[in-house]
Amino acid sequence: MTLETALYLLRQTQILRMQIDLPPRIEERLAELEEFARSSAASQRAAADWLERNKGRLSA
Repeated sequence: MTLETALYLLRQTQILRMQIDLPPRIEERLAELEEFARSSAASQRAAADWLERNKGRLSA
């Protein structure tokens, strides 16, 4: 999942929660999806930061 996709899904779940009252089971699944999106976004940011810091070593 790309960073953009993860952030898009996170925004969409937040919008959905504001618009309708969801059953508890769906709320739980959305919470899991939000956590996955945050985790995925954080992982991709960390990887991008690492690549930026180490690109000199990688091109050598």
